[in-house]
Amino acid sequence: MSAGFVELLRERAETAPDRLALEFALGEDTRLRLDHAALDRRARAVAALVQDRLAPGGRVLIVHRPGPDYVAAFLGCLYAGAVAVPLYPPTGARGRDRLAAVIADAGAELALADRDFLTGPAGARHGLDADGTVYWAAGDDIDPARAEDWTGHRPRLDDLAFLQYTSGSTGRPKGVMVSHGNLVHNSAVLARTLGLTEDSRGVSWLPPYHDMGLIGGILQPLHTGFPCTLLSPLAFMYRPARWLHELTRTRATVTAAPDFAYGEAVRRVTPEDRRALDLSALRHALVGAEPVRGATLDRFAETFESSGFRRSAFVPCYGLAEATLFVSGAARDAGEPARLRVERAALDAGRAVVATDGPQTRELVGCGWATDEDLLLVADPASGRPLPEGEVGEVWVSGPTVALGYWQRPRQTRDTFAARAAGHPGRAFLRTGDLGFRHGADLFLTGRDDDLMIVRGRNHYAPDLEQTAEAAHPALQPARSAAFAVDDAAGSRIVLVHEVRGRLDGDDVAGITAAVRESVADGHGVSVDDVVLVRLGAIPRTSSGKIRRSECRTRWLAGDLTPVAAPPAAPPAAARPSAALPSDLLRLVTAELGTAPAALDPDVPLVAQGLDSLRAVRLLAALREEHKVTVPLAALLGGLTARQLVGLPQCDRQESAGLRQRGPQEPVGLPQCDPQESAGLREREPQELVGLPQCDPQESAGLRQRGPQEPVGLPQCDRQEPAGPPQQEPREPAAGGPRGLTAAQERMWLLDQMGAGGAYHIVGGLDITGPLDTGVFQECLTRLVATTPALRSVFPAGPDGLPTVEVRPAGDSHRPTVVELPGPQDEPGRAERARDLLSRLAAEPFDLAAGPLVRVLLVRLGPTRWMLGLAAHHIVLDGWSLGLLLRRLAQSYRRMTRGGTPPPPAADRPPAPRPAFGEADAAFWRARIGTAQPVALPTDRPAPALPTWRGGAVPVRVDAALAGRLRTLAAEHGATPFMALMAAFGVLLGRWSGQDDLVVGTVVSGRGRGADTEHIGLLADTVPIRVDLRPSDGAPASAAADFATVLGRVRAACLAVHGHPGTAFNDIVRALGGQPDGSRAPVVRTLLVLQNLPVEPWEAAGVRAEPFELPSPGAQFELSVHLSQSPDGSLAGHAVYAADLFDEATVASLTDGLPSLLAALLARPAAPVTDLPLLTPARTQERVRTVCTGGPAALDQGIVHHLLHQAARAFPDVRAVVWDEGTLTYRDLMTRVHRLAARLTALGVGPDQPVAVCLPRSPDLVVAVCAVLTAGGAYVPLDPSHPPARLARQLTGTSARVLIGTEETARHTLSALAGSATAPAVLTPAPGGEPATPQAPPHPAPPVRPGHLANILHTSGSTGEPKAVMTPHAALANRLVWMHREFGLRPGEAVLHKTPMSFDVAGWELLAPLTTGATVVLARPEGHRDPYYLARLITRHAITTCHFVPSMLDAFLEEPQVATCASVLRRVVCSGEELPAALAERFARVLPGVELHNLYGPAETAIEVTAQPVPMPPAGNTRLPIGRPIAGTEVYVLDAAGHLAPPMAPGELYIGGLAPARGYLGQPALTAEKFVPHPFVPGARLYRTGDRGRHLPDGSLEFLGRADRQYKIRGQRVEAAEIETVLGGHPAVRAAVVAARPGPDGRPRLLAWAVTGTAAPPDPGALRAFLAERLPPGLLPDAVCLLDRLPVSPHGKLDLAALPEPAAHDAAGRPGAPARIAPRDAVERALAGIWSEVLGIEEPSVTDDFFALGGHSLLATRLAVRVRAAFGLELPVGELLGGGPLTVERLAALVQTRQLAQTDGAELDEVLDWLAELSDAQVAELLAARGQAGHLPDTAPDTGT
Repeated sequence: MSAGFVELLRERAETAPDRLALEFALGEDTRLRLDHAALDRRARAVAALVQDRLAPGGRVLIVHRPGPDYVAAFLGCLYAGAVAVPLYPPTGARGRDRLAAVIADAGAELALADRDFLTGPAGARHGLDADGTVYWAAGDDIDPARAEDWTGHRPRLDDLAFLQYTSGSTGRPKGVMVSHGNLVHNSAVLARTLGLTEDSRGVSWLPPYHDMGLIGGILQPLHTGFPCTLLSPLAFMYRPARWLHELTRTRATVTAAPDFAYGEAVRRVTPEDRRALDLSALRHALVGAEPVRGATLDRFAETFESSGFRRSAFVPCYGLAEATLFVSGAARDAGEPARLRVERAALDAGRAVVATDGPQTRELVGCGWATDEDLLLVADPASGRPLPEGEVGEVWVSGPTVALGYWQRPRQTRDTFAARAAGHPGRAFLRTGDLGFRHGADLFLTGRDDDLMIVRGRNHYAPDLEQTAEAAHPALQPARSAAFAVDDAAGSRIVLVHEVRGRLDGDDVAGITAAVRESVADGHGVSVDDVVLVRLGAIPRTSSGKIRRSECRTRWLAGDLTPVAAPPAAPPAAARPSAALPSDLLRLVTAELGTAPAALDPDVPLVAQGLDSLRAVRLLAALREEHKVTVPLAALLGGLTARQLVGLPQCDRQESAGLRQRGPQEPVGLPQCDPQESAGLREREPQELVGLPQCDPQESAGLRQRGPQEPVGLPQCDRQEPAGPPQQEPREPAAGGPRGLTAAQERMWLLDQMGAGGAYHIVGGLDITGPLDTGVFQECLTRLVATTPALRSVFPAGPDGLPTVEVRPAGDSHRPTVVELPGPQDEPGRAERARDLLSRLAAEPFDLAAGPLVRVLLVRLGPTRWMLGLAAHHIVLDGWSLGLLLRRLAQSYRRMTRGGTPPPPAADRPPAPRPAFGEADAAFWRARIGTAQPVALPTDRPAPALPTWRGGAVPVRVDAALAGRLRTLAAEHGATPFMALMAAFGVLLGRWSGQDDLVVGTVVSGRGRGADTEHIGLLADTVPIRVDLRPSDGAPASAAADFATVLGRVRAACLAVHGHPGTAFNDIVRALGGQPDGSRAPVVRTLLVLQNLPVEPWEAAGVRAEPFELPSPGAQFELSVHLSQSPDGSLAGHAVYAADLFDEATVASLTDGLPSLLAALLARPAAPVTDLPLLTPARTQERVRTVCTGGPAALDQGIVHHLLHQAARAFPDVRAVVWDEGTLTYRDLMTRVHRLAARLTALGVGPDQPVAVCLPRSPDLVVAVCAVLTAGGAYVPLDPSHPPARLARQLTGTSARVLIGTEETARHTLSALAGSATAPAVLTPAPGGEPATPQAPPHPAPPVRPGHLANILHTSGSTGEPKAVMTPHAALANRLVWMHREFGLRPGEAVLHKTPMSFDVAGWELLAPLTTGATVVLARPEGHRDPYYLARLITRHAITTCHFVPSMLDAFLEEPQVATCASVLRRVVCSGEELPAALAERFARVLPGVELHNLYGPAETAIEVTAQPVPMPPAGNTRLPIGRPIAGTEVYVLDAAGHLAPPMAPGELYIGGLAPARGYLGQPALTAEKFVPHPFVPGARLYRTGDRGRHLPDGSLEFLGRADRQYKIRGQRVEAAEIETVLGGHPAVRAAVVAARPGPDGRPRLLAWAVTGTAAPPDPGALRAFLAERLPPGLLPDAVCLLDRLPVSPHGKLDLAALPEPAAHDAAGRPGAPARIAPRDAVERALAGIWSEVLGIEEPSVTDDFFALGGHSLLATRLAVRVRAAFGLELPVGELLGGGPLTVERLAALVQTRQLAQTDGAELDEVLDWLAELSDAQVAELLAARGQAGHLPDTAPDTGT
């Protein structure tokens, strides 16, 4: 496999130019023959055109018809290194839609098509490329002479060759990434399996857009070297005999076709044609691409036996595009294909049991087994366990034949291409989705996982049913049917679509339909519900002839399949006997539904006719009162019809027709349900009572499609929630608590004591218009308070400090207050002012002990306009009670204004106590909630240590049309509108939080008994509802449920909760083990309430009153959304949020997305919920234009070295480079640059040629980088401090042919090269002996374009190898020119270059000044670590611009010398890490007047892409924004489905425009994963950063961290997986984990944990040394900790949080280390104190290694600053980092040596003389007095002598 297709074809063109390669049958007698030379010439001509337009790796659409131009186009792409994307020329709207979808997905920039397609009708390309980003070229018009323009290109075997687009399950085509190596390997395996040689001969008619036609019919013959004749697929479809005639004419030995083609040949080849055939030369007739039927093989062999065909020629094969083409097949020269008959029932159960012939059996055909390097398994898809012979499982494939994955679909790639099989460690498997088993030496396929239909609990496979059906009637042709399942109210229904020939009438259709149903029922025990007979060709197929069942299902559901005739009409159904309903029952039901008796449908579930939970509660109460029966609420909401209520009066009160009161663990459903039934409702007798067979949350809970009746009510949910605070759970009252208070009131009292205050105030009222009689109204209000004891209750503390309850007599304090709103009565906004007045009334605190706990305010807005406000503490009222009060007020006012007497006080019996909460209840709730988690919305601020309950509110509205559609959808699924709204709200929360299994709270009224519905008091409580967005069982893990499924689960969850009433929320929390996460609440943090209080607008005596409610002044939960239905049908309300956590803009953005998401969900309920946008298309486009782009590019010429040369010509005598020992002017610099560039050119360096540069920071480094660019190459910086093995891998990985370095760095780099690797040429920047010249001649400009590479930078890689990022000139030039303009860089400015050259920032530090005439000042090697040195360098050379990563800036600002820099520095640029606001504030204090700029960008996008000046002093934000996109770039915040996220919503940052790199060198799969198609600009790309962020309201961006385990450590990107891979390579390490944890300085540091597999564990210090030999210093963990095993969560996942912190003294694990030695003198004591402070540890031993104690290079910088301040001496950081372990002992010696070195002779003599005069006692006294001193005094003290 060493030679790829390009090398192979080029060799054939040279060694066998005249040998026939391909023959094209253009007509019956017209053929075009191409030898290898001609084919090569055509391919090179196409390749030259492609190279003009694209760089290697670009995608090229091939839209040619099958023929020579198609083949030349495909091969031309291979020759050019481009990625071919072959596609059918579109026909009709469907074809154009598919082509447009592929264009958008592939991001193609060039398309090759036939001239007549390009110049044909205007509609041919309509809508394909609206933005004109694809260049269309006529491939059949390319001048053959262009072959000489081809630039030779040799693709690597792991380079991407083409994208094979298949039909995706979501309707979006998927591109399978096939590499050059895949093609070579698969072709070689085919040749070996079949014994193909250059003497073979092939014929193929298969479409070349499909793997079987392209690889099997074109590439494989070219690889082996035998000729093949190609026919058009249409030629076969029109006349199958053409295929067989070509086999005869050419004496072909091999051909291939799907099963249906052999059947077509049998059916359509005439006897006359057969007489002319000779198939005796045919050795291999491959059969594949769809299930192989033994009957088809038999018919073909029997039909063409007389033509010389041998049955042994059949080669049944198995393969798929994801495995390139061929996986298995067996040529049997002396025998027939393997066939096996098995029992159908056993097969359905997952076992293959061999059987004899019979009706309950099925025959299968074997497809051989994989050979060579490829591995084939039949595995249990759930566990990955390989299955033994005879057991049915999923077919898994591994080896070189498996493609790279799906283009731009990393999640699907992981799900499909990265399965792990037990017993095969380290090997990834392709999950094919095909089911089969092994028997002997053959694979037998039984169907596809997605062909599986589950009906009444049994598995049925579509191919089985189709084969049975096609044998049921002579009119049905084989292999022309599609069976599929459709889920509706009755469960799963089977539909079978079959193509028929000719005309049929209704009787024919009826006969065929009956025969099919009878045959399938007999053979499979299942009923076919719909048999649809269609014309030939109506069933959709793939390009290779496979039936597309899912597409057929889609068309059937959409009504796009037209039957050939309808069966005779059935007799009309008998009218429903509505009179069968008893009049009293009819009255009850229609009264609660609010409908006329004639409009009630007795056979439609009540929930579909408007029964919601409120009406259900009322109906239950009425049934109890009038019929003395009990029906669970869940039963009514679960699908009961009016007819099924008829038998209730005769049922036992406790049993109610089978629905007795059950224990908490029992399902609320039908005890008499047949377990084989589907989730729907079977036909029952009128007396049967229907429960909830579909109550299981995993089932689809919909009922059958219903009529237009909509449920008009809303659920019983109460607005106020007594569930306890969102942040902290109060303690339960002590046993024997105060009498008189309910448990709920005790919680309210405790919460008030904790400061919850306004969070538990409820506020509502009436908006009144008309001539209100205020006297009567006030009397009604006063009487209402007087007759309702709860309103006069107070709760003073008793002698023991616990609350008691008292009911105060009515008095003046309970009378309503009347105020008149000041100002003109026609003043606008008076209603809002009145509501503000009521809100202030509600915000006033209540004194629970003194009362009153209800306030009433009547506001007069004008003569006929009033507002009544009622505010109460939740301890006396809930929202339901508030509605009752307002309703009773209406009744009283109505009676009194009519001259009547006030109504008598309502009977208000106290509610029955709740039953005790037991273990059964706890088990119920644990089962209900499962693994769901509280909603973890990203907050704007960290949660406070203690809750404050501060709240804010924003309005929320869903318009009437949308709300109506919501109600309709709910009715269609047997759900209430609340259930549908809860499902949508859960989807919205899931999109914002990134969770797919979450808990959302709601409120139940707590009034299950009929008598309780009139009770005024506190009964309502919170209940948690699980919202599960995960895929259904068997779906890929990366998929998501559709909205219909989510709604079904929410419906089931709500019904289960209704079936288990009366549980206090506190008990639920305890049962679930809820513990606060910090101060964030357990279980429920978000709430949804759909108001339906027992009060409606009323009129009396010309007065109209409309109820309203206002938000609570405090927040009980993090987010509570309260909605109610408005008179116009809309839903309106508000969202109350915790103001400590969220800004108003964040909550407003979240709630603004609800209507948009609702519209999308309702429009596409079958779409995955993650695929639906949160913004409307118009809003998306507006934000794309105005927020996400940085404006026109700052490109200038787009070539970096052109900018350099331009500056050198303009400013030849200006200082270009300055360093400690000298300077270079621009003239001097360019002389050296041109000289080195000429040498590089002589070595073959040119565009896109990598040149490695391994030099320390020096003028030579500057010359080398500029010279590589000038020569047209791409510089590859290598850090000399990195381990040789890593440098060698980087060198070989880039294929650099030249290395620029010193003798030392070159030797260091090349020392680890593998023996087989070719060493590059080594150049030194200034070779000895070269004659000095005043100025080298200008180097001739190479043909560099903006798309050519400027550099290749290496970043940390998750596979264990660094990733090579290819940055083009355009991206880098744009970044540099933007900086010139933004910062005003010009001659006279100086920029500090201190960052190691392997980092992207070093690029602008070096090149930004040199491309504009400014000066670059070079820090000495290792000087970038020394703040003192840097501060002096900045002031000495008047540096105006420098860069720091925030962690280094923090250390830099600790140096006292830095303050002197403020006089010269103009700006400091920060990037590489998040910039803390506190650091920016400190910067402003230390360097006043110096600008600070916060930038962001990954290496893959040319350094930085966003920028923001930091205001001084910084605003009081928790996070500093990273700004807006710079010129020429685009930055998007996209959600998981690729939709633009709303403002403030978190998402992943994607970068576009000029910034993205070309990709990762040599890693096409990773490039495809990270550089994805642009969703808004067809043909363009975006870089997927893996960083999370959000847009702020002003359009700037905020960085929110990583979405994966990539870290930024001291500014360096670190992939934990890379270090884990290297550490796992140690022979003693069995498992390894690397993570970042905060270090002593609060900054993240790297830690590693290793599990060893040897009896004698290795020394962790040795493990760290092992890593140091293979990783750069920035990737070296600060500590390695040994573990016996890795901690895992209860779900078996690695628990990173449970990894122990390495102990300070043994983190590096030095077994046998010497005993601890305390500091022994003053210097060591002072240093030990500094170490303790810097490292945050106790006093160290003087022999402890600084780095073993958790130190790192940045802390070493701080250490140097502290030592310098304490001892007054210069101590470069480089000296600390080198010379062996850094210990107190070593540092003390270094300090003393340096002190002596920096002391002059006179000082030393003076001190020695002074010491000589001291007595022993004086020395001892002096040492004692100055024991803590860091150094000797500056002057001798007065000794008194």
